[in-house]
Amino acid sequence: MARKLPLGEYCGATVSRRRVHGFLLTENLFQGDHAIPVHAHEYPHFTLVLAGGFTEQYGGLTLNCGAQSLLLVPAGEPHTDTVWSPGAHSLSVELSRGLVKRLAEQGWQFREPRTMTSPGLRRAACRLYSEFRSADPVSDVAIESIALDVLVSAARTGTETDGGKWLPRVKEILQEQYAQRLPLREIADAVGVHETHLAKAFRHRYGCTVGDYVRDLRLEQARNDLERTKDSLAEIALRHGFCDQAHFSRSFRLAYGTTPSAYRSRR
Repeated sequence: MARKLPLGEYCGATVSRRRVHGFLLTENLFQGDHAIPVHAHEYPHFTLVLAGGFTEQYGGLTLNCGAQSLLLVPAGEPHTDTVWSPGAHSLSVELSRGLVKRLAEQGWQFREPRTMTSPGLRRAACRLYSEFRSADPVSDVAIESIALDVLVSAARTGTETDGGKWLPRVKEILQEQYAQRLPLREIADAVGVHETHLAKAFRHRYGCTVGDYVRDLRLEQARNDLERTKDSLAEIALRHGFCDQAHFSRSFRLAYGTTPSAYRSRR
């Protein structure tokens, strides 16, 4: 029989908790190479994986939850977890009964466990954790807003009407040519759909616009170069499709809350 975990309780080490209207946020650390036996949660929640990762098993469904992914966990669903070697650092956000009821009245519930890794949700994860750690008196409002935005994105993901079998090819094109100026029309022609339909279906499936996805690809590759090379900021900016160093610095600060030079110095 699965052990049912009450509100705010997880199978790792709790770092801190914070209650915001409608939500309980809990930061957890999990030991690497650790198998967590079958259990369930009394409240539905979503978990943002901040670092490391784990594999969650629901019967025949296996979900691999790496860094910056989002895991949706319904209430009462038995599952096991295997924490990966580096361990895991996560922020879990449980929904109050009142909020669950309001969501159900609007036609959406946590029916099935699933993971999402869209760039938009990765940005939300960074913002949510930053606000969680903030002592700013208005951070509660920001936390509630971001958490609701995550839920809306999760509800909308995967609703394209034609099956969207061509969407993985769109992502391949973007990943191959993210540093170039590629008009949406050309991408749509390459997969045989109208550009308006492509834009709508992409956002529904991945929770972000094509432009957001390209920007995040550029930032991610630039961030890797900051960590692994000694190239100048100007060289990195141009290599990954930014207009100039200033454009790169503004975009990087908006995404990660720090400048490229400050990020590199900490690394």
